Amino acid sequence: MDSLFGRTWTKRQIQRQNLMGAAAAAALAQTGQAPSMGKLIGLLSHSDPCVREGAVKNIAKIRGPDGILAIGRSLADRDPRVRVAACRALGMLRAHQTKSKLYDAVVDKDAEVRCAAAEALGRMGDKYGLPYVAKLVCLRGDHQYAALRALNVLTGNDFRCNDHGLGKAIAWVRREKDRLGH
Repeated sequence: MDSLFGRTWTKRQIQRQNLMGAAAAAALAQTGQAPSMGKLIGLLSHSDPCVREGAVKNIAKIRGPDGILAIGRSLADRDPRVRVAACRALGMLRAHQTKSKLYDAVVDKDAEVRCAAAEALGRMGDKYGLPYVAKLVCLRGDHQYAALRALNVLTGNDFRCNDHGLGKAIAWVRREKDRLGH
């Protein structure tokens, strides 16, 4: 059952990723111009959150200081999916200049955003989000696998992203609760 769920989830994620890029590309195609950093940054104010999310991902691929600043501003987007994409992009880019904004995102109202921000900080070698992620791993909800991935990045563990791995991670967090600030 776990493997079927995993395959289905992975297929949905891949399809979703392709749709994000397609939405951003379609919005750019309407302008009739080739994608440039300026055009992509302009898409961050588009009304469709899928376009904004795709723009964040494409800006991250191009890189550059203007793009990092624009992605950092996306941490305040009204849609949590865009904020998650911004956190992941900043972590991938190891954009240390945006750490203060990521610290704020670690206490975002959306659990997925909190996990993505903690993971991004972990990729930069910053363990600030560890106590938050440790709590989220132990709280039931849709966010648990995101918290598990962030916990792996922050601690260097390799708990599998399935029910068994989640159980092991919860047990590990409970054993380490004093050290984790939990």
